Amino acid sequence: MKYHTTIKNIPEYYIIGKRKYYLTANTIFKRHSRHIISIIMQKMKTLLSVHLYNAPVFKHPVQIEIDYYSHKKGFDIDNKGYIWVKAINDVLQSIGKIPDDSVEYIPVNIYKYIPVKSPEPSLTIIITEV
Repeated sequence: MKYHTTIKNIPEYYIIGKRKYYLTANTIFKRHSRHIISIIMQKMKTLLSVHLYNAPVFKHPVQIEIDYYSHKKGFDIDNKGYIWVKAINDVLQSIGKIPDDSVEYIPVNIYKYIPVKSPEPSLTIIITEV
């Protein structure tokens, strides 16, 4: 079984208070408060829930793949990809599409950078039973 969805014009950051927080793994690993990280992740999960709601309930372990489309260069794909995959895994569990987001149910996460001319980044999520 396979499911895919594309989210156009994904946010690259959220403004919380007067500060801009970029959606990268560095945001999670820097010394930001748990409160700020929780707000960021909740905003991401709300966006993702809309796009993953129609995914089937997976009976077998899945591979999560994201294709990150951007015209920007010079960034680490693991910084951009990690935070999105983390949020996707959490959402899939919270909306009942997988029983748990452990390696038992998600043994593979893949993220790829795909250069495009459009200035608006987008994200394609591909979930495949393995």
